[in-house]
Amino acid sequence: MYLEKVGIHGFKSFDETIKLDIPQGITAIIGPNGSGKSNIAEAIRWVLGEQSAKSLRASKMEDLIFAGTQEKRPLSFAEVSLTIQNEDSVPIAFKTIVIKRRIYRSNESEYFLNGASCRLKDIQEIFMDTGIGKDGYSIIGQGQIDKVLSSKPEERRNLFEEATGIYKFKVRRQEAWQKLSKERENLLRVDDIVSEIERTLEPLRVEAEKTKQYLKLQDEIKVLDINLFLNEDTQIKNQIEASKNNLEIVNLQYNKEETRKNNLVVMQENAKNSRIEVQKSIDNLSEKIIQLEKTKEQANSHIQVSKERVCNFEKFLEDIAQVNQNASDNIANLNHQIELSNTKQIALNLEKAAKVKQLEQLEQDFDKFKQEKATKQQQLENIRQAIFDKQREVDILNFDIEKNNALSLQNQNQIDCVLTKENELFCHRGLKDATCSYWAVNHRGSTCSSMKCSNSTAHHTKTLRRKSPLSSFCL
Repeated sequence: MYLEKVGIHGFKSFDETIKLDIPQGITAIIGPNGSGKSNIAEAIRWVLGEQSAKSLRASKMEDLIFAGTQEKRPLSFAEVSLTIQNEDSVPIAFKTIVIKRRIYRSNESEYFLNGASCRLKDIQEIFMDTGIGKDGYSIIGQGQIDKVLSSKPEERRNLFEEATGIYKFKVRRQEAWQKLSKERENLLRVDDIVSEIERTLEPLRVEAEKTKQYLKLQDEIKVLDINLFLNEDTQIKNQIEASKNNLEIVNLQYNKEETRKNNLVVMQENAKNSRIEVQKSIDNLSEKIIQLEKTKEQANSHIQVSKERVCNFEKFLEDIAQVNQNASDNIANLNHQIELSNTKQIALNLEKAAKVKQLEQLEQDFDKFKQEKATKQQQLENIRQAIFDKQREVDILNFDIEKNNALSLQNQNQIDCVLTKENELFCHRGLKDATCSYWAVNHRGSTCSSMKCSNSTAHHTKTLRRKSPLSSFCL
């Protein structure tokens, strides 16, 4: 026989399932320290039945299960399997022998032989006298050669007996002697039991006599009980006859009472029907009263709502008058500001024109006297300085003109915004004709655009809601 394959899953550092195919001949596993070479040999020793955790370099059997790393989670069990080719070396009806051992974190172990659950003893008996086993000479670890050479003759003898094939018979002989010893102990125990029973025979004989007397008295008691039962049965029959007679009398009285009860029930039904009719009449009257009260409440509610609408409308008219007055005041102020801005702009334009003319004259003078540069250099510098000053004043005037233009444009936009809001307010309230007349008279012939009013209805509806607390009613 020879080892063909080793399968390891979850044993020590083997987190994933690996299968090592071992060909015939010499197979060597090489690698650096800590790569798991010794773990493979320990896995083989463990699957063959090793029970010592220290021999496997562990403090307890649970340490043989992969404990996990930072990247991999721990496993819940460890499993090792060996596949061995049997060439008539082992008296078993399998050409291929697969043994497997599995251990869980609860310290429970399972053994399998060719997929079937078995005992550790079954596996040990199969490989006995083959050199395969946890202590067999086919597995020699580090330091075990020195241990064999330095061992006692008795310990070395076991190794030789296993190699010669008599170790299995020696084990069987030991088991037979152990069974004989147990049987001798069982025989001694049987003798003790027999002697103990002999001691209790006499007391048991006395108790048996008492038991016989008890059974005899028990039979007599049964006969007396039967006679007593017959006497009681006769008395009970007589009582039953008397009870039947009394029952007939009671039935007659019950029939009379039942007839009376039926008459009372009929009277009760009639009274109940009368009460139901009266209750229906009362309910109808109650419903009519409730309907009249609801009608009254609805009328009062309509009156109250109408009063509130009248008050809200009066307040709305007051708000419109106030808005018109404010708009007129704002328009007058803005018109006055526009007139002032226009006057300033005209003055600035006149001043700008004068300055421009003056600048042109200076430039002409500069061209005329340019030919006299050598003789009138000082005059030219003075003229340049004067031109620079004049140009600066022109720039200042241009900046003031642009500022006034922007202010005029802003004032014009404010006027347009106020006029637009007033126009949209009147258009939204359904006062289009009155508003257009107002604009025609007060705003120099401006007209109300129906398209503009219709397009801006939604926007100015929101504006009126913010300004007037009565807008919800008016809308």
